[in-house]
Amino acid sequence: MKLLLGLLVMIHGYYLPFQVNDLPAIRKLAFASTADKEQAARFAALMSSVNSGDAPVLYCYKGASVIIQAKYAFNPFVKYERFKSGKALIEHAFERDSTDLEIRLIRYLIQRNLPGFLGYHSDLNKDKLFIQKHLGDCPDNELKRLILSYPSLSGAKTGEQKQSIR
Repeated sequence: MKLLLGLLVMIHGYYLPFQVNDLPAIRKLAFASTADKEQAARFAALMSSVNSGDAPVLYCYKGASVIIQAKYAFNPFVKYERFKSGKALIEHAFERDSTDLEIRLIRYLIQRNLPGFLGYHSDLNKDKLFIQKHLGDCPDNELKRLILSYPSLSGAKTGEQKQSIR
């Protein structure tokens, strides 16, 4: 019994090494999960405790985690169900706070990287313009650097403007 309990604690610690409200760590895990199935499992496990009463950006990351899980599913029906569930979570987060730059970024990146036949790409230009317009108002320098790392979002920022964010 002690062995089983020890194993469960070790697994829990492996999958959840940080708190759900640690946005920089969540960002890193989210982006790592797009390329690594194990990281995606960790991301999904971390975000599973998030509910609609939590901060909209966390709820949006939960939606992203569900969509990312679809990437690693074998069954096409499971893939589609996860896509629909994740999309609903992201859109609910957006409805709760449509002015959050990070929510817009998550939605933009998800829509930009999904296959076109899913039909979830109608907000790409709106989100891109919103992100470019409000990037200078963002107090989070790490988020600014992340946005500027995407050439499609960095817009017409000069080297001087990019340097001032670093």
